[in-house]
Amino acid sequence: MERLGVRTAFCALVAFAFVALAGSSVLAAPQEHVLYEFTGGTDGGGPMGRLALNMSSGNFYGTTHFGGIVTCGGQIGGGCGVVFQLSHLGSRWTETPIFAFADGPDGGFPNAGVIFDPFGNLWGSASTGGNPACSLGCGVVYQLIDNSGVWSEAILHAFDGTDGQFPNSDLTIGNSDNTYGTTWYGGAHGAGVVFRIRSVFSGFVFNDLYSFNGTQDGSSPAGGVVEANGDLFGTTYPYNGYNDGVVFKLRERDFVPFKYHLIEAFGRGDGRAGENPYAGLTVDAAGDLYGTTIEGGNSGSGVVFELLPNGGHFRKRVLHTFTGSPDGSSPYAGLTIDAAGNLYGSTVFGGTYNYGTVFELHPDQRGNYKERILYNFTGSGDGANPKAAPILDSSGNLYGTTEGGGQYGEGVAYEITQKD
Repeated sequence: MERLGVRTAFCALVAFAFVALAGSSVLAAPQEHVLYEFTGGTDGGGPMGRLALNMSSGNFYGTTHFGGIVTCGGQIGGGCGVVFQLSHLGSRWTETPIFAFADGPDGGFPNAGVIFDPFGNLWGSASTGGNPACSLGCGVVYQLIDNSGVWSEAILHAFDGTDGQFPNSDLTIGNSDNTYGTTWYGGAHGAGVVFRIRSVFSGFVFNDLYSFNGTQDGSSPAGGVVEANGDLFGTTYPYNGYNDGVVFKLRERDFVPFKYHLIEAFGRGDGRAGENPYAGLTVDAAGDLYGTTIEGGNSGSGVVFELLPNGGHFRKRVLHTFTGSPDGSSPYAGLTIDAAGNLYGSTVFGGTYNYGTVFELHPDQRGNYKERILYNFTGSGDGANPKAAPILDSSGNLYGTTEGGGQYGEGVAYEITQKD
Protein backbone atom coordinates (compact mmCIF):
# COMPACT_ATOMS: atom_id res chain seq x y z
CA MET A 1 0.00 0.00 0.00
CA GLU A 2 2.84 2.36 0.77
CA ARG A 3 4.45 1.78 -2.63
CA LEU A 4 1.10 2.27 -4.34
CA GLY A 5 0.62 5.52 -2.44
CA VAL A 6 4.04 6.79 -3.50
CA ARG A 7 3.30 5.91 -7.10
CA THR A 8 -0.10 7.60 -6.96
CA ALA A 9 1.43 10.72 -5.44
CA PHE A 10 4.15 10.72 -8.09
CA CYS A 11 1.61 10.38 -10.91
CA ALA A 12 -0.43 13.19 -9.42
CA LEU A 13 2.67 15.39 -9.28
CA VAL A 14 3.51 14.60 -12.92
CA ALA A 15 -0.09 15.29 -13.94
CA PHE A 16 -0.01 18.62 -12.06
CA ALA A 17 3.26 19.58 -13.74
CA PHE A 18 1.82 18.62 -17.13
CA VAL A 19 -1.29 20.70 -16.58
CA ALA A 20 0.80 23.61 -15.33
CA LEU A 21 2.99 23.46 -18.40
CA ALA A 22 -0.03 23.19 -20.64
CA GLY A 23 -1.59 26.14 -18.88
CA SER A 24 1.54 28.23 -19.28
CA SER A 25 1.57 27.35 -22.97
CA VAL A 26 -2.00 28.53 -23.33
CA LEU A 27 -1.22 31.76 -21.51
CA ALA A 28 1.83 32.46 -23.66
CA ALA A 29 1.22 34.85 -26.55
CA PRO A 30 2.72 33.52 -29.80
CA GLN A 31 4.43 36.14 -31.93
CA GLU A 32 5.12 36.06 -35.67
CA HIS A 33 8.38 37.43 -37.05
CA VAL A 34 8.98 37.76 -40.78
CA LEU A 35 12.45 36.44 -41.53
CA TYR A 36 12.47 37.25 -45.23
CA GLU A 37 10.14 38.75 -47.85
CA PHE A 38 10.59 37.28 -51.32
CA THR A 39 10.65 39.72 -54.22
CA GLY A 40 9.98 37.34 -57.11
CA GLY A 41 13.33 38.29 -58.67
CA THR A 42 16.57 36.38 -58.47
CA ASP A 43 15.75 35.47 -54.87
CA GLY A 44 12.62 33.56 -55.91
CA GLY A 45 8.92 33.88 -55.24
CA GLY A 46 5.92 31.83 -54.19
CA PRO A 47 7.46 29.28 -51.78
CA MET A 48 5.16 26.27 -51.31
CA GLY A 49 7.38 23.57 -49.80
CA ARG A 50 8.38 22.79 -46.24
CA LEU A 51 11.65 24.21 -44.89
CA ALA A 52 14.59 22.04 -43.89
CA LEU A 53 16.79 22.96 -40.91
CA ASN A 54 20.52 22.27 -40.74
CA MET A 55 20.92 21.63 -37.01
CA SER A 56 24.67 22.31 -36.97
CA SER A 57 24.64 25.65 -38.80
CA GLY A 58 21.13 26.84 -37.93
CA ASN A 59 20.50 27.61 -41.61
CA PHE A 60 17.16 26.92 -43.27
CA TYR A 61 16.77 25.63 -46.82
CA GLY A 62 13.75 25.69 -49.08
CA THR A 63 12.43 26.22 -52.58
CA THR A 64 10.35 28.78 -54.45
CA HIS A 65 8.00 27.92 -57.28
CA PHE A 66 8.92 31.00 -59.33
CA GLY A 67 11.76 33.48 -59.52
CA GLY A 68 15.42 33.01 -60.18
CA ILE A 69 16.85 33.63 -63.61
CA VAL A 70 14.85 35.99 -65.82
CA THR A 71 14.21 33.72 -68.83
CA CYS A 72 13.77 29.96 -68.72
CA GLY A 73 11.92 27.27 -70.63
CA GLY A 74 10.01 29.78 -72.73
CA GLN A 75 8.83 31.67 -69.65
CA ILE A 76 9.59 35.37 -69.90
CA GLY A 77 10.04 36.92 -66.50
CA GLY A 78 9.44 35.31 -63.15
CA GLY A 79 11.95 32.53 -63.55
CA CYS A 80 11.45 28.83 -62.86
CA GLY A 81 12.20 28.65 -59.16
CA VAL A 82 15.20 28.47 -56.85
CA VAL A 83 16.58 26.53 -53.92
CA PHE A 84 17.50 29.04 -51.23
CA GLN A 85 19.39 29.27 -47.95
CA LEU A 86 18.33 31.43 -45.00
CA SER A 87 21.20 32.37 -42.69
CA HIS A 88 21.03 34.21 -39.38
CA LEU A 89 23.51 37.07 -39.32
CA GLY A 90 23.43 39.11 -36.13
CA SER A 91 19.88 40.34 -35.61
CA ARG A 92 18.71 39.71 -39.19
CA TRP A 93 18.29 36.91 -41.68
CA THR A 94 19.70 36.89 -45.19
CA GLU A 95 18.52 34.84 -48.16
CA THR A 96 20.91 33.33 -50.68
CA PRO A 97 19.76 31.43 -53.79
CA ILE A 98 22.04 28.39 -54.01
CA PHE A 99 20.53 27.01 -57.24
CA ALA A 100 18.26 28.46 -59.94
CA PHE A 101 16.21 26.15 -62.17
CA ALA A 102 16.09 26.70 -65.93
CA ASP A 103 13.23 24.26 -66.72
CA GLY A 104 15.52 22.27 -68.97
CA PRO A 105 17.29 19.04 -68.07
CA ASP A 106 17.78 20.46 -64.55
CA GLY A 107 14.04 20.71 -63.85
CA GLY A 108 11.74 23.62 -63.08
CA PHE A 109 8.94 25.01 -60.92
CA PRO A 110 9.39 22.97 -57.72
CA ASN A 111 6.32 22.55 -55.55
CA ALA A 112 8.13 20.46 -52.94
CA GLY A 113 10.72 21.49 -50.39
CA VAL A 114 14.10 19.87 -49.83
CA ILE A 115 15.39 17.32 -47.33
CA PHE A 116 18.86 16.45 -46.06
CA ASP A 117 20.43 13.06 -46.66
CA PRO A 118 22.86 11.56 -44.09
CA PHE A 119 25.82 13.18 -45.88
CA GLY A 120 24.51 16.75 -45.77
CA ASN A 121 23.34 16.83 -49.38
CA LEU A 122 19.95 18.26 -50.28
CA TRP A 123 17.37 16.20 -52.15
CA GLY A 124 14.23 17.47 -53.82
CA SER A 125 11.94 17.21 -56.83
CA ALA A 126 11.01 19.68 -59.55
CA SER A 127 7.60 19.40 -61.16
CA THR A 128 8.60 20.08 -64.76
CA GLY A 129 11.68 19.94 -66.95
CA GLY A 130 13.95 16.96 -67.36
CA ASN A 131 12.99 14.47 -70.05
CA PRO A 132 11.49 16.17 -73.15
CA ALA A 133 9.19 13.14 -73.66
CA CYS A 134 6.52 15.31 -72.01
CA SER A 135 5.64 18.64 -73.63
CA LEU A 136 6.76 20.55 -70.52
CA GLY A 137 9.14 17.93 -69.26
CA CYS A 138 7.94 15.29 -66.80
CA GLY A 139 9.91 16.49 -63.77
CA VAL A 140 13.05 15.34 -62.01
CA VAL A 141 14.45 14.19 -58.69
CA TYR A 142 17.64 16.08 -57.95
CA GLN A 143 20.47 16.25 -55.44
CA LEU A 144 22.41 19.37 -54.49
CA ILE A 145 25.95 18.79 -53.27
CA ASP A 146 27.76 21.37 -51.15
CA ASN A 147 31.35 21.96 -52.23
CA SER A 148 32.67 24.50 -49.72
CA GLY A 149 29.65 26.75 -50.13
CA VAL A 150 29.24 26.17 -53.86
CA TRP A 151 26.26 23.92 -54.59
CA SER A 152 26.10 21.74 -57.68
CA GLU A 153 23.11 19.77 -58.99
CA ALA A 154 23.01 16.10 -59.93
CA ILE A 155 19.90 14.63 -61.55
CA LEU A 156 19.01 11.35 -59.84
CA HIS A 157 16.06 10.60 -62.10
CA ALA A 158 14.24 12.28 -64.97
CA PHE A 159 10.67 11.03 -65.43
CA ASP A 160 9.43 10.10 -68.90
CA GLY A 161 5.71 9.75 -68.21
CA THR A 162 5.57 5.96 -68.17
CA ASP A 163 7.35 5.92 -64.81
CA GLY A 164 5.60 9.01 -63.43
CA GLN A 165 5.04 12.66 -64.23
CA PHE A 166 4.87 15.89 -62.21
CA PRO A 167 6.40 15.06 -58.82
CA ASN A 168 4.58 17.29 -56.37
CA SER A 169 5.45 16.14 -52.84
CA ASP A 170 8.34 16.28 -50.42
CA LEU A 171 10.63 13.27 -50.49
CA THR A 172 11.04 10.92 -47.52
CA ILE A 173 14.17 9.04 -46.46
CA GLY A 174 13.24 5.68 -44.95
CA ASN A 175 15.14 2.73 -43.59
CA SER A 176 18.30 1.55 -45.39
CA ASP A 177 18.66 5.07 -46.85
CA ASN A 178 15.89 4.42 -49.38
CA THR A 179 14.23 7.61 -50.59
CA TYR A 180 10.54 7.63 -51.51
CA GLY A 181 8.25 10.00 -53.34
CA THR A 182 5.12 10.29 -55.48
CA THR A 183 4.05 11.82 -58.77
CA TRP A 184 0.72 13.47 -59.57
CA TYR A 185 0.38 11.94 -63.06
CA GLY A 186 2.00 9.26 -65.14
CA GLY A 187 2.73 5.62 -64.55
CA ALA A 188 1.05 2.59 -66.11
CA HIS A 189 -2.44 4.13 -65.90
CA GLY A 190 -1.64 7.85 -65.91
CA ALA A 191 -2.93 8.36 -62.36
CA GLY A 192 0.40 8.75 -60.54
CA VAL A 193 2.97 6.51 -58.90
CA VAL A 194 4.89 5.82 -55.70
CA PHE A 195 8.61 5.54 -56.43
CA ARG A 196 11.81 4.64 -54.64
CA ILE A 197 15.43 5.66 -55.22
CA ARG A 198 17.99 3.29 -53.70
CA SER A 199 21.61 4.11 -53.02
CA VAL A 200 23.91 1.42 -54.40
CA PHE A 201 27.68 1.17 -54.77
CA SER A 202 27.60 2.35 -58.38
CA GLY A 203 25.12 5.19 -57.82
CA PHE A 204 21.32 5.25 -57.59
CA VAL A 205 18.59 2.90 -58.79
CA PHE A 206 15.04 4.12 -59.50
CA ASN A 207 11.98 1.87 -59.17
CA ASP A 208 8.25 2.41 -59.50
CA LEU A 209 6.65 0.66 -56.53
CA TYR A 210 3.02 1.18 -57.49
CA SER A 211 0.99 2.81 -60.28
CA PHE A 212 -2.49 4.04 -59.37
CA ASN A 213 -5.33 3.13 -61.72
CA GLY A 214 -7.53 6.08 -60.79
CA THR A 215 -10.52 4.11 -59.53
CA GLN A 216 -10.91 2.22 -56.25
CA ASP A 217 -7.24 2.62 -55.34
CA GLY A 218 -7.25 6.41 -55.78
CA SER A 219 -5.47 8.77 -58.13
CA SER A 220 -2.95 11.57 -57.99
CA PRO A 221 -1.04 11.14 -54.71
CA ALA A 222 -0.32 14.80 -54.08
CA GLY A 223 1.42 14.14 -50.74
CA GLY A 224 4.42 11.92 -50.18
CA VAL A 225 4.64 8.69 -48.21
CA VAL A 226 5.87 7.84 -44.71
CA GLU A 227 7.45 4.60 -43.54
CA ALA A 228 6.21 2.80 -40.42
CA ASN A 229 7.13 -0.75 -39.40
CA GLY A 230 8.51 -1.42 -42.87
CA ASP A 231 5.30 -0.35 -44.65
CA LEU A 232 4.65 2.80 -46.67
CA PHE A 233 1.56 4.92 -46.01
CA GLY A 234 0.17 7.75 -48.09
CA THR A 235 -2.90 9.52 -49.43
CA THR A 236 -4.40 10.25 -52.83
CA TYR A 237 -6.19 13.36 -53.96
CA PRO A 238 -9.18 12.59 -56.20
CA TYR A 239 -8.01 14.34 -59.36
CA ASN A 240 -9.78 12.60 -62.27
CA GLY A 241 -10.95 9.97 -59.78
CA TYR A 242 -14.46 9.20 -58.72
CA ASN A 243 -13.82 8.97 -54.98
CA ASP A 244 -12.99 11.59 -52.36
CA GLY A 245 -9.44 10.38 -51.78
CA VAL A 246 -7.99 7.43 -49.89
CA VAL A 247 -5.34 6.43 -47.37
CA PHE A 248 -3.29 3.48 -48.63
CA LYS A 249 -0.56 1.15 -47.46
CA LEU A 250 2.15 -0.49 -49.55
CA ARG A 251 3.70 -3.61 -48.03
CA GLU A 252 6.79 -5.51 -49.15
CA ARG A 253 7.62 -8.86 -47.61
CA ASP A 254 10.42 -11.31 -48.49
CA PHE A 255 11.29 -9.51 -51.70
CA VAL A 256 7.73 -9.84 -53.02
CA PRO A 257 6.78 -6.67 -54.95
CA PHE A 258 4.93 -4.02 -53.00
CA LYS A 259 1.25 -4.86 -52.52
CA TYR A 260 -1.44 -2.21 -52.24
CA HIS A 261 -3.87 -2.15 -49.28
CA LEU A 262 -6.76 0.30 -48.92
CA ILE A 263 -6.78 1.74 -45.39
CA GLU A 264 -9.49 4.40 -45.61
CA ALA A 265 -11.77 5.76 -48.33
CA PHE A 266 -13.08 9.26 -47.72
CA GLY A 267 -16.58 10.41 -48.50
CA ARG A 268 -18.71 7.30 -48.94
CA GLY A 269 -21.75 9.55 -49.00
CA ASP A 270 -20.83 11.36 -45.78
CA GLY A 271 -18.19 14.05 -46.00
CA ARG A 272 -18.36 15.00 -42.32
CA ALA A 273 -15.32 12.78 -41.68
CA GLY A 274 -13.29 14.67 -44.27
CA GLU A 275 -12.82 14.72 -48.02
CA ASN A 276 -9.91 15.20 -50.39
CA PRO A 277 -6.62 14.72 -48.53
CA TYR A 278 -3.94 16.73 -50.31
CA ALA A 279 -1.00 16.30 -47.92
CA GLY A 280 0.80 13.16 -46.83
CA LEU A 281 0.66 11.59 -43.38
CA THR A 282 2.63 12.02 -40.15
CA VAL A 283 3.45 9.02 -37.93
CA ASP A 284 4.21 9.02 -34.20
CA ALA A 285 6.37 6.60 -32.19
CA ALA A 286 3.37 4.32 -31.54
CA GLY A 287 2.61 3.96 -35.25
CA ASP A 288 -0.50 6.18 -35.16
CA LEU A 289 -1.06 8.12 -38.38
CA TYR A 290 -2.23 11.74 -38.60
CA GLY A 291 -3.40 13.71 -41.61
CA THR A 292 -5.57 16.49 -43.00
CA THR A 293 -8.25 16.92 -45.65
CA ILE A 294 -8.85 20.19 -47.45
CA GLU A 295 -12.62 19.70 -47.62
CA GLY A 296 -15.33 17.90 -45.70
CA GLY A 297 -16.25 18.18 -42.07
CA ASN A 298 -19.40 19.83 -40.79
CA SER A 299 -18.52 23.14 -42.45
CA GLY A 300 -16.81 21.78 -45.55
CA SER A 301 -13.54 23.43 -44.51
CA GLY A 302 -11.53 20.27 -43.86
CA VAL A 303 -10.53 18.15 -40.88
CA VAL A 304 -7.57 16.74 -38.97
CA PHE A 305 -7.85 12.97 -38.58
CA GLU A 306 -6.05 10.13 -36.82
CA LEU A 307 -5.74 6.47 -37.85
CA LEU A 308 -5.09 4.11 -34.95
CA PRO A 309 -3.68 0.58 -35.53
CA ASN A 310 -6.29 -1.92 -34.41
CA GLY A 311 -5.58 -5.63 -34.87
CA GLY A 312 -4.13 -5.37 -38.35
CA HIS A 313 -6.60 -2.67 -39.35
CA PHE A 314 -6.91 1.04 -38.60
CA ARG A 315 -9.61 2.89 -36.73
CA LYS A 316 -10.23 6.45 -37.88
CA ARG A 317 -11.34 9.36 -35.75
CA VAL A 318 -11.65 13.07 -36.47
CA LEU A 319 -9.56 15.20 -34.09
CA HIS A 320 -10.70 18.60 -35.33
CA THR A 321 -13.19 20.00 -37.81
CA PHE A 322 -12.36 23.41 -39.27
CA THR A 323 -15.07 26.05 -39.48
CA GLY A 324 -13.37 28.61 -41.73
CA SER A 325 -13.54 31.51 -39.30
CA PRO A 326 -11.82 31.96 -36.97
CA ASP A 327 -9.92 28.66 -36.94
CA GLY A 328 -8.98 28.27 -40.60
CA SER A 329 -10.00 26.44 -43.76
CA SER A 330 -8.39 24.13 -46.31
CA PRO A 331 -5.28 22.66 -44.64
CA TYR A 332 -3.25 21.76 -47.74
CA ALA A 333 -0.22 20.96 -45.59
CA GLY A 334 0.45 17.93 -43.46
CA LEU A 335 1.22 18.00 -39.75
CA THR A 336 4.26 18.33 -37.51
CA ILE A 337 4.26 16.47 -34.18
CA ASP A 338 6.38 17.22 -31.10
CA ALA A 339 7.56 14.95 -28.29
CA ALA A 340 4.49 15.75 -26.18
CA GLY A 341 2.11 14.70 -28.95
CA ASN A 342 1.04 18.22 -29.94
CA LEU A 343 0.19 18.62 -33.61
CA TYR A 344 1.05 21.72 -35.65
CA GLY A 345 -0.17 22.71 -39.08
CA SER A 346 -1.41 25.49 -41.32
CA THR A 347 -4.49 26.36 -43.34
CA VAL A 348 -4.40 28.16 -46.68
CA PHE A 349 -7.60 30.08 -46.10
CA GLY A 350 -9.86 31.03 -43.22
CA GLY A 351 -8.93 32.61 -39.96
CA THR A 352 -9.78 36.15 -38.95
CA TYR A 353 -8.69 37.69 -42.27
CA ASN A 354 -9.23 34.67 -44.57
CA TYR A 355 -5.51 34.46 -45.46
CA GLY A 356 -4.84 31.31 -43.48
CA THR A 357 -3.62 30.31 -40.05
CA VAL A 358 -0.99 28.39 -38.14
CA PHE A 359 -2.59 26.16 -35.51
CA GLU A 360 -1.77 23.77 -32.70
CA LEU A 361 -3.84 20.77 -31.58
CA HIS A 362 -3.15 19.87 -27.96
CA PRO A 363 -4.27 16.50 -26.50
CA ASP A 364 -5.74 16.37 -23.01
CA GLN A 365 -5.45 13.43 -20.62
CA ARG A 366 -8.45 11.74 -22.24
CA GLY A 367 -6.95 11.99 -25.72
CA ASN A 368 -9.28 14.74 -26.90
CA TYR A 369 -7.70 17.54 -28.90
CA LYS A 370 -8.24 21.25 -28.49
CA GLU A 371 -7.26 23.71 -31.19
CA ARG A 372 -5.25 26.82 -30.48
CA ILE A 373 -4.67 29.41 -33.18
CA LEU A 374 -1.03 30.46 -33.06
CA TYR A 375 -1.29 33.05 -35.80
CA ASN A 376 -3.79 34.59 -38.25
CA PHE A 377 -2.18 35.90 -41.42
CA THR A 378 -3.45 39.29 -42.53
CA GLY A 379 -2.43 39.06 -46.18
CA SER A 380 -0.08 42.04 -46.00
CA GLY A 381 3.51 42.22 -44.78
CA ASP A 382 3.20 39.18 -42.55
CA GLY A 383 2.35 36.76 -45.36
CA ALA A 384 -0.67 34.99 -46.82
CA ASN A 385 -1.83 31.49 -47.70
CA PRO A 386 0.71 29.06 -46.21
CA LYS A 387 0.78 25.81 -48.19
CA ALA A 388 3.48 24.03 -46.19
CA ALA A 389 3.46 22.76 -42.62
CA PRO A 390 5.72 24.61 -40.18
CA ILE A 391 8.72 22.84 -38.68
CA LEU A 392 9.93 22.97 -35.08
CA ASP A 393 13.34 23.84 -33.67
CA SER A 394 14.70 22.49 -30.37
CA SER A 395 13.19 25.45 -28.48
CA GLY A 396 9.67 24.86 -29.77
CA ASN A 397 9.68 27.76 -32.23
CA LEU A 398 7.92 27.24 -35.55
CA TYR A 399 9.28 28.12 -39.00
CA GLY A 400 7.55 28.09 -42.34
CA THR A 401 6.70 29.91 -45.55
CA THR A 402 3.65 31.50 -47.14
CA GLU A 403 2.96 31.42 -50.85
CA GLY A 404 1.75 35.02 -50.94
CA GLY A 405 1.85 38.22 -48.97
CA GLY A 406 4.84 40.20 -47.86
CA GLN A 407 5.87 43.59 -49.16
CA TYR A 408 6.14 42.30 -52.73
CA GLY A 409 3.26 39.83 -52.68
CA GLU A 410 5.63 36.92 -53.39
CA GLY A 411 5.52 35.22 -50.00
CA VAL A 412 7.57 35.25 -46.82
CA ALA A 413 9.58 33.00 -44.52
CA TYR A 414 8.33 33.36 -40.97
CA GLU A 415 9.04 32.38 -37.37
CA ILE A 416 6.43 31.94 -34.65
CA THR A 417 7.74 32.04 -31.08
CA GLN A 418 5.50 30.49 -28.46
CA LYS A 419 7.21 31.75 -25.30
CA ASP A 420 7.19 35.24 -23.87
